[in-house]
Amino acid sequence: MLSPNEFALVRAVPAQWIYLKQVCEAEYNVRPNPFTAFSTEETYNTENHESTSAASIMDAQGRLVYRAAMCYQITGDTRYATHAQVILDAWAKTLKRIDGVAAQGQLGFYMPYFITGASWVYGANGWKGELFKRFLEDVVLPASRSYYTNNVATWGLAMDVAAGSFLNDRAILDASAQRWEDMTLAQIGQIKDPLNSSVTLPDYYFKEEICRSDTNLYCNHPTRKGISGIGYSHFTMHANVVITETLKKEGIDVYTSPAGTLINQAFTKIVTMTNAPTTSPYNAFLVANCTGDCGYKSTRNAAYFAPWVKRFPSAGATAELTAGVSGSPWFWELLYNQKWVTISGIGSGYSES
Repeated sequence: MLSPNEFALVRAVPAQWIYLKQVCEAEYNVRPNPFTAFSTEETYNTENHESTSAASIMDAQGRLVYRAAMCYQITGDTRYATHAQVILDAWAKTLKRIDGVAAQGQLGFYMPYFITGASWVYGANGWKGELFKRFLEDVVLPASRSYYTNNVATWGLAMDVAAGSFLNDRAILDASAQRWEDMTLAQIGQIKDPLNSSVTLPDYYFKEEICRSDTNLYCNHPTRKGISGIGYSHFTMHANVVITETLKKEGIDVYTSPAGTLINQAFTKIVTMTNAPTTSPYNAFLVANCTGDCGYKSTRNAAYFAPWVKRFPSAGATAELTAGVSGSPWFWELLYNQKWVTISGIGSGYSES
């Protein structure tokens, strides 16, 4: 997703990436750990979120590839590229099946790390990623859940778009752009007042995310629905940033579409809730019904604000970035070290460079 100009800006300020380099050095001897089939249980027990060992392994290996590839891009040290390439090839040779809908959904959460890392080490050491390309075509893309509805679909589509970009497959990119517009128009809308279903609220939300509880009852918990709604809205919006920025890089501008206008309305409300979580439409419901730990979950997982405000300036989002946000382990958080505005050019108006 990141342009050569953005990498150059970060490269020029070693204090911003020295910690990342230390992490890459500490991880350098971590070896590939793929499996032949990815199968995972449901991601919730009766009370909270869980990750299976298989999902945790894939997540950790994808993030490692992503960090190693960043270290290569920033330092030019081909050892880091080699490390990423070895892991990518091992997974491409070994993983043959994605078993079940839960695993398919989680694939969309983790595979974008692998694919983005692959794009950053492409060409280094003469690596062309031929094994990894076949892996994307034969194993990954057939398991995509981008046809689904909620954040699972959005992350599945983020995976599709990343794969289309790496494969230089215009058909995948064009189909993904159309799918994004259709999906966004369906995902975002007005909702009913949680305490009075005869009242429609005026703002626009990710309808299947803002209602989320922190349990396996999702949006149907009798006392906790909405408590994770801000966090899941961030999670879904983050995937949308990956999708729209990658499409833009590939020459497909969805920002000016009706879906682009609508998603910025949802983003505006997300910013408001990040600034003040009690503005959540579920606040009155939680005050009236919630017992125990009733604090909103993951309200500041908003590092993706950084690229979005280059498209749609927002004083509220900029204030959050300046104060320091967390939770999204992608380039703009790991490298800006939560101080993105200190790097000249990153926080200014968007540039095509």
